[in-house]
Amino acid sequence: MFKKILLTSISTLSIPFLTISCKQEIKKTQNNSAENNIINIASINSTKLLINRQLITFKDNLDNLEKNIMIKLICKDSKMFIQMLKT
Repeated sequence: MFKKILLTSISTLSIPFLTISCKQEIKKTQNNSAENNIINIASINSTKLLINRQLITFKDNLDNLEKNIMIKLICKDSKMFIQMLKT
């Protein structure tokens, strides 16, 4: 079962024992030109990640049942999506 959540520029998604927050930052180009690149940065349990397209799998020990949570992070049109696959 897929669960798709739209995260705006600054949002936080909380799952038990798992907190995902994401924001957009402006990264200056190497030559410090006026053109800036917007990059999407996610923090997962306070670990900072640069988001492109990636699959992340977590083990969750909720209720003494070990289950995997797979999360796909997608950036599209300056919006960030999280697809969660429950296993």
